[in-house]
Amino acid sequence: MEEPIENELPEDEEIQRLMLDHDVDEETAEKAQELIDEGIDEDEAIELAEDM
Repeated sequence: MEEPIENELPEDEEIQRLMLDHDVDEETAEKAQELIDEGIDEDEAIELAEDM
């Protein structure tokens, strides 16, 4: 069985990782994840989500 690679984490785990890595709340992490899914760089997505 293959180990999942980081970009294939279930969305809940990815949101938790964003919350921990960037010290943001769940709502900000969810908004950032939507932006990341659209192709925006992770750091830029966090900044944009914080400004929303």
